[in-house]
Formats: sequence, structure tokens, C-alpha cells
Amino acid sequence: MDPFERAAERERVDYQKLGFRVHLGVYLSVNALLFATWALTSGWSDGFSFPWFLFPLLGWGIGLVAHFAVYSVVSRDFRDRQLRRREAEAEEQRRDIS
Repeated sequence: MDPFERAAERERVDYQKLGFRVHLGVYLSVNALLFATWALTSGWSDGFSFPWFLFPLLGWGIGLVAHFAVYSVVSRDFRDRQLRRREAEAEEQRRDIS
């Protein structure tokens, strides 16, 4: 495998990892603010009110899980392709030696 191709693949996977981490950070921050808004305005002040913040939490959580699944499959696919290429190169070297 060409070193430039390897670097490009590694950069693509690193970029996807960063994208997932940013998505997770925004998800946690926004949902913490939604929870705080619920808690301060109606959550615990007059007894217990309906926890409306769960709707965006669950809906966005589905998207976050899908993002993680795509990221992990892409990363695994990259590692599998690298392993197959290394095995093919090793086999080719063995044939050249014989």
C-alpha cells in the first residue's frame, strides 16, 4: 500500500472520530441545558412535572447511536482492509522468495 494512500485513509478515519466526538459533546451539552431548563422552570419547583426534555434526549440519542455505528463500522473496515493488504503483501513476498 502506498504511504500516501495509508495516510489519506488514516486521516479520513481520524476525521470521522473527531466528528463523532464533537457530536457527542454537543449532545451532552445541549441535553444538560435542556434538563437544567426543565428542572429550574417546572421540574421540581411545584412538585414533579412531565419531563419533556426526554423527547429530544431520546430522539437525538438515536441519531448519536447511528453515528457511532457508522463510525465504528468504517473504522473496522479500514483495519480489515489494512490487514488484508498486509497479508497479500506478505504472500507476495513469500512467492518472490520461492
